Amino acid sequence: MAELDATLTRAPRKDTVRNRQRVLDAAREVLAARGFKAEVTEIAEAAGVGVGTLYRHFPSRHDLIAAVLTEMAESFERDLTLHLDEPSATEALRGFVDAGFALIDHYGDLFLSLLSGNGSEGYEGAIDRDHTRERLLEVLRRGSVSGEFPHDLDTELCLGMLVGIFAPRALEFLLQDRTPSEVAPAAFDFFLAGLHHAKGVSEK
Repeated sequence: MAELDATLTRAPRKDTVRNRQRVLDAAREVLAARGFKAEVTEIAEAAGVGVGTLYRHFPSRHDLIAAVLTEMAESFERDLTLHLDEPSATEALRGFVDAGFALIDHYGDLFLSLLSGNGSEGYEGAIDRDHTRERLLEVLRRGSVSGEFPHDLDTELCLGMLVGIFAPRALEFLLQDRTPSEVAPAAFDFFLAGLHHAKGVSEK
């Protein structure tokens, strides 16, 4: 009985762990290039493993995509926590925009497809939009109280303008000839200029 218990609790073999990570890395790359249109056979080929090996680690295509989306969501949540805790509300929002464009850079068409809803049925909850919304509203209110932003700022409207930076149609146009890291600071500067203009108008 002791031998059976030891077998059941034995750590996975190193090559098993390595193959799983190889599949996950390949899935990230293929999904970044092809979005939700990516096929399991493409991912297995990119990973250098057979389809059977892929299915031993991820029982279905849905499970594999969900694993990549979980990785993406965890990365975004870490960045969100890191940036939105900045004492400066301006820098907190800048960090949010940078984090969003970092996801585009790293996860490509997968993230863009998720934003647009194109082929993402069943994966809509990958990123907790309500949680993100509340965190951003909290930063906007904090900036309004501290004087960084207009004291009478319409935070809901401002939030809409902020997340509008990631509107799929706009991104499709902006990313034609520019990288995400080039678009991010310019997009935030435009948003910030709008805030400063609003402050000037409100004080007249």
